[in-house]
Amino acid sequence: MKKLWGKSIFGFVWGYVFGWFMNLWIIVGNIEAFSWEYLIGIYVSSIYFDLAHALSNVFFLIVFGACWIKIPQRVRRKYGLLSTA
Repeated sequence: MKKLWGKSIFGFVWGYVFGWFMNLWIIVGNIEAFSWEYLIGIYVSSIYFDLAHALSNVFFLIVFGACWIKIPQRVRRKYGLLSTA
């Protein structure tokens, strides 16, 4: 995760995982209409939205990734989180 391409792959994958998780809320919210065709239809129809989430994650990580990483590092240093001593 130190390299930009590692962060980009991470962001891309988690963009899709977020979309798949949100699809579960749609399915659970309409559980009375559940069928395998319904499930497949929900996931197929969300491909473009999931792709938009994934690509926007990559974009924001490329543009703002360096300054966003500094924030948790500063908190970790300030409060001594995850330190070996």
